[in-house]
Amino acid sequence: MRWSNWRQAAALSMAMFAWLGGTSAHDGTMHAAAAAEPGEEQVAARQQTLVLGRVSQDPVKTLPRLQALAEYLAGHLAHLGVTDSGAFVARSNAEMVAMLQSGQVDAVSETVMSAFMYADHAGAELLMREWKRGVSSYRTMLFARNDSNIDTIDDLRGRVIAFEDRGSTSGFLIPMAMFRQHGLEAVELPAPGIAPPPGKVGFVFVGTEINIAAWVTRGMVDAGALNDGDWQDVERTPNGLRVQLEVFHQSSAIPRSVLIVRGDMEAELRDSLQRTLAGMENDAAAEEVLDTYYDVARYDPFVGEVARDLDQARAQYEAIQDLFD
Repeated sequence: MRWSNWRQAAALSMAMFAWLGGTSAHDGTMHAAAAAEPGEEQVAARQQTLVLGRVSQDPVKTLPRLQALAEYLAGHLAHLGVTDSGAFVARSNAEMVAMLQSGQVDAVSETVMSAFMYADHAGAELLMREWKRGVSSYRTMLFARNDSNIDTIDDLRGRVIAFEDRGSTSGFLIPMAMFRQHGLEAVELPAPGIAPPPGKVGFVFVGTEINIAAWVTRGMVDAGALNDGDWQDVERTPNGLRVQLEVFHQSSAIPRSVLIVRGDMEAELRDSLQRTLAGMENDAAAEEVLDTYYDVARYDPFVGEVARDLDQARAQYEAIQDLFD
């Protein structure tokens, strides 16, 4: 996803936002009371409230999920003065940047690329890896027809690849990072069937995973990009298509999802939050909460191999950082 003028959007969002306090989660709707200075009671209420946020265009589905996890976590942080919970659904990443910068949102679950952007632009801290829908990490697979003579990523020069959409991590951002790390320049084409400039990789967006595999098998494009889960999913890559295809390159492991916290969170609160998240997989009372919150299996810290995977993902983010400006 391109982040054109995100700074202006963040500033506008900040100017319009007012904290309403209490447990009333809202959907990111802005309120005209923002110009007024918050009173002491409002400030105190905010400091006692744990607020989880998420970027979504569907607050009706998102808010109950956020509130379920926020209530559970707040209940385990009462010894630190947390007495309430709240949820905030932002319309855009730029708006969430503003909420993190202002301290109005405490924690957010996001893809690793967006998490790095929040770290850079809002000072957020990547706290835990989140096993969203039971998946800890994934890889982007680049594939072509068996008879294509495409054997390496360098063979894509002068060819066309199909991506899902501009906001997809595995289906656009990671492939773009891999191209740049291999010295390949990729350019968007106005339509399939148009040759890219000499020596460059052309790409088109096709909208869905099954379209990617179908376009490659039909010869409408030369290659496609999917994550390994979608590659193995027969609904997204039917067996009849996959047998005609061959993976020629794959990325390093990428954390599936990341839970981040605002950068100025008090150390005691941050550490207690981290311990609570880590212990949820062994708490019977947390099972329903995790199921409600995007079917998360567990949370684990960035240590050992997980930390190395994060470092590699960071290098990929830095290769495409301009796509977020």
